[in-house]
Amino acid sequence: MGWIKIPSIFTSNNLPKLPSSNPVQENLVNKHDKQQDNGFPNSLFRFFRRLMSRNKIDGGSRTEAEEKVYSWLYALAQSEKDIVFEYVRSTERGLSFTEAERRLRENGPNILMDYSFPSWWQLLWTAFFHPFNIILIVLSILSYISSDFTNGGIMLFLVFISVSLRFYQEYSSSKAAMKLSELVRCPVKVQRCAGRIVQTELVVQVDQRDIVPGDIVIFEPGDLFPGDVRLLSSKHLVVSQSSLTGESGTTEKTSDIREDASTPLLDLKNICFMVVASALTPQMLPLIVNTSLAKGALAMARDRCIVKSLTAIRDMGSMDILCIDKTGTLTMDQAIMVGFLDSWGSAKEKVLRFAFLNSYFKTDQKYPLDDAILGFVYTNGYRFQPSKLRKIDEIPFDFIRRRVSVILEVEAENRNHQFLDRFMVTKGALEEVIKVCSFIEHVDKNEISILSPEDQQRILSMGEEISNEGLRVIAVATKRLKTQTRKESRPNDDTVESDMVFLGLITFFDPPKDSAKQALWRLAEKGVKAKVLTGDSLYLAIKICKEVGIRTTHVVTGPELELLQQDSFHETVKRATVLARLTPTQKLRVVQSLQTAGNHVVGFLGDGVNDSLALDAANVGISVDSGASVAKDYADIILLEKDLNVLVAGVEHGRLTFGNTMKYIKMSVIANLGSVISLLIATLCLKYEPLTPKQLLTQNFLYSVGQIAIPWDKMEEDYVKIPQRWSEKGLPMFILWNGPVCTLCDVATVMFLWFYYKIYSTTDIKFFHSAWFIEGLLMQTLIIHLIRTEKIPFIQEFASWPVICSTIVISAIGISIPFTLIGKVMGFVSLPLSYFGFLVVLFIGYFSIGQVVKRAYILVYKRWL
Repeated sequence: MGWIKIPSIFTSNNLPKLPSSNPVQENLVNKHDKQQDNGFPNSLFRFFRRLMSRNKIDGGSRTEAEEKVYSWLYALAQSEKDIVFEYVRSTERGLSFTEAERRLRENGPNILMDYSFPSWWQLLWTAFFHPFNIILIVLSILSYISSDFTNGGIMLFLVFISVSLRFYQEYSSSKAAMKLSELVRCPVKVQRCAGRIVQTELVVQVDQRDIVPGDIVIFEPGDLFPGDVRLLSSKHLVVSQSSLTGESGTTEKTSDIREDASTPLLDLKNICFMVVASALTPQMLPLIVNTSLAKGALAMARDRCIVKSLTAIRDMGSMDILCIDKTGTLTMDQAIMVGFLDSWGSAKEKVLRFAFLNSYFKTDQKYPLDDAILGFVYTNGYRFQPSKLRKIDEIPFDFIRRRVSVILEVEAENRNHQFLDRFMVTKGALEEVIKVCSFIEHVDKNEISILSPEDQQRILSMGEEISNEGLRVIAVATKRLKTQTRKESRPNDDTVESDMVFLGLITFFDPPKDSAKQALWRLAEKGVKAKVLTGDSLYLAIKICKEVGIRTTHVVTGPELELLQQDSFHETVKRATVLARLTPTQKLRVVQSLQTAGNHVVGFLGDGVNDSLALDAANVGISVDSGASVAKDYADIILLEKDLNVLVAGVEHGRLTFGNTMKYIKMSVIANLGSVISLLIATLCLKYEPLTPKQLLTQNFLYSVGQIAIPWDKMEEDYVKIPQRWSEKGLPMFILWNGPVCTLCDVATVMFLWFYYKIYSTTDIKFFHSAWFIEGLLMQTLIIHLIRTEKIPFIQEFASWPVICSTIVISAIGISIPFTLIGKVMGFVSLPLSYFGFLVVLFIGYFSIGQVVKRAYILVYKRWL
């Protein structure tokens, strides 16, 4: 924790372009040539270069570019701070705005090359080099070699259509992902200088993409490093390097050190590395699934809900428990300061003055409560003259101590007997502040006495009463310190925060959101239970939860959870709806308990540093655009508005997308498996193949094209009302029940052709091919209507218009092909009208038997999709 100032931002995607006029830089790192990806030739050349290891440094395993990065980082780590500024061509004031703009134009945006979105020709290349297309191209070449020009032409035509469709869908998905990623911003504080004659230092917020080499960056707890950086100053800095080292622990960093060349790269104490954020990219899923997920992501984006991981949409539809923090979710997150009370409940200005000094001088992350205190003081005309004081040190807030302390000293010219020369002001959670107090101040009498157990109980009871009124409470304490000489060592933080004087309480009002109660009710309607996980006091949490309609019959606090055995812990977490005074680790344990012991799909909505562990562990991590960078990094979904109603819409879209994905998966598995079994049976029964390769390819191609409309299908209202979960064990049973129905219809077709039309010998092969082609295509096209609903298709439930139109068009094309010139080229013949009468009877029977099997399956397994 703490605050740090970092000058050298070294982006991971490319080296900074350094002016060649600087000999120090020129000797340190040669200018790195940007390698633009110019298509397949370059990618092929790079592949062979990597294969032959021509760009490896002799005796090492790193490439030349990597060696430059290593040299650059080690040079910065071994240099004094003044030399660091020389290396990056910057100053202690920071870059000017003009220079920063120039470097941004020169180096480009601060985006990892691995996470940049592919261009249209890269997508086209990927669509072309698909295994299916490669096989068809090889077969077409063999056909041309053997003078079978018809088959070769048909195969090439199928390749063209396949590439076109895949390219269109992948390009649309990529554009959708790009639009979504642009909506999510990661602001970073940088120090820049302005002015031509007299330059002024300004701290401004810029997007992470606009950080340039040489920027001075100011970090707070929960921020992510936008690149590899050299520390200038730091205090109690602890970082996570798990994405680089694979270790879950944290690493201490400090600026007050000069490293040497023998230190391993990741052990450099004054260098922090980029914790690479997740990028929004289309997943390597089947075309229909990817289209369905991308469509769902765009629909959620229109409802101000940004999806970072497309697979999180599936988990969103399965979520049955949502863990939420109280602040900003159930409340307005606009703290309004109400009062400043001494230990007996009387308003005393001295309590306000010391609370103000703490908020004014703390440089750690500012919270809404600090803004409320400062705003109250300024708007009410108080003049506490902070300019007469200077900050000596700070003990930043953490979620274990739950308090922050600043050590202040009166400026020499302002010292007199009425002021303390050096003192510490602490503010934080009432229970944690009173824990480190041994004395209590009588403000009216200007006297200090021992803090007795009776005093302590009276203060805690007063805080409970205030919380029961819906107000938030923090405590303020002070301590006089002696001035240190240079020879004296700095006291330990735990030691200095002891034997303090309890001063009083500051109260705030954060009103509940009007929309929270309705949103929670809508979530409950959809089978999502809400649990409140907060670090605030239990009484305040109960008060807020009652106002928004959350039951508070089972509540528990973090300290109480720590005393429980494992089984009791799981049972308590299962029953509790409000869990208060939780540390970040306890929030993590609660989420894990719900997942493992309760077998729930857990969503966690949080926006603070203290929520990052739980966000990472949850099945669906949800943060808000205004949240801490680390919270947004761990989140799968980001809400552009801090409103639970946005989340309700996300749940609906998640279940719709999940349902359509399940339709495609189950339908395609049944159709393909049934088709394979039917082909095998027909081949064993007949003396020839049921379909030629080109006919089978055409049939599968038409069927696949028809399924593109599935993402635009609708779901039944009953389906989206309850959480839906993917079951790997359920899929084999689904196939076992429904697959034989398809095979039965195919076998019936063979028997009808055999006995009615007397198709026995190879002389009738074209007739059989034509009949089997149409029946198979119609079977695979119509199966979606049986699979997509629990109800009777075309009677109780109709598909969406895109699906119906797709079915009609593909069926019409399939039926007409044998009657056209294309059909003759493919080896088809015209079919009699009687055969189509048979197909009508066949499919009525198929839907009837399929519906009976469906009802029996639902009766046994209590679900369909």
